[in-house]
Amino acid sequence: CLCVRIHMFAAEVIIQDDLQEAVQALESSNTDVANRRMAGAVRKARRVLDVAHVEAENSCNTEYVASLTAGASELSSIVKPMAMACKKACVEDSDAARLNFKDLVGQVNSAVTKVLHAVAPDTGPSPAEQAAAKAAAEAAALEEAAAKAKTEAANSAAEEKTERIQLPDEGDKVSFEIAVAARDLQDEATKWSSKDNNLILVAREMALNMSEMAKMLHAEGDERSPKKLLAIAKTEAKLTNDVIRLAKATAASCTDHRLKRTLLALVDRLPMLSTQLKIVATVKAAYSGQHSNRHDDESSETLVLNAQNLMKSVKDVVKAAQSTTFKLTPGSDAALMWQRCG
Repeated sequence: CLCVRIHMFAAEVIIQDDLQEAVQALESSNTDVANRRMAGAVRKARRVLDVAHVEAENSCNTEYVASLTAGASELSSIVKPMAMACKKACVEDSDAARLNFKDLVGQVNSAVTKVLHAVAPDTGPSPAEQAAAKAAAEAAALEEAAAKAKTEAANSAAEEKTERIQLPDEGDKVSFEIAVAARDLQDEATKWSSKDNNLILVAREMALNMSEMAKMLHAEGDERSPKKLLAIAKTEAKLTNDVIRLAKATAASCTDHRLKRTLLALVDRLPMLSTQLKIVATVKAAYSGQHSNRHDDESSETLVLNAQNLMKSVKDVVKAAQSTTFKLTPGSDAALMWQRCG
């Protein structure tokens, strides 16, 4: 049908543009752009395969189905090798690796064209279809550019606001040790740019939120609010859930079983720690201000230990997630960009 043909023509244009940009980026050793463009082309190629599969299932024309299936099979067989070749070229930075990737790019473009010709075997696209395809491709490019600009602006704003956590007087042991744990996580998270990396954004926010708990416990009078303590603990639990979600998505796309098991084992600790934090904060809030109360002293010690464990566990998750960088399924939407700051 017309809408399928337009979709295919638009996909062909986008894939060719993305792969051309990836080739050019590799030639100038810009691996970040190469990986991003390659991932975009892989996602669009998979959409082409999905459409081809649906078309084949819905058609009773055996010749049409055979032609479409052959083109789709060829495309399916070459997409992953192309993505892996791009990864290899990024790591090796050699002419041979780049040439191999460029060759596979040509094969992918050829396979996409075969699928397109299977959908429209008799004639090429009409002027109306060409115009519609071009408009669709341009609209997709504009949408991607707008989303990228929005994300970069948000990330830049977040990074500009990030200041190193200040430590209170060592005489206040509870506040001091919680602040040290928070700053330890912050130091790890600020090694990496938050651009296209929501895990880093959340880790930084967790560290800052925990530092607020340290400030509140160090405060005097009305500023030392039990309600604020509970609110901070609840916020930390919500942020922990975000870390869990992002880390599990990364693990699901990891092709290395050892790295995957390590990451998931670390993630499995987080729900218990965040729940414990809320419970201990509730107890601490109940005995707040009762400086001579044994229960208050015990809850303070437990709160420190829990905060330290949570911050360290999130730090370990960040490290484990980063170690999967080159072991993710090509084109995965769960892929995080890991670019060192400075």
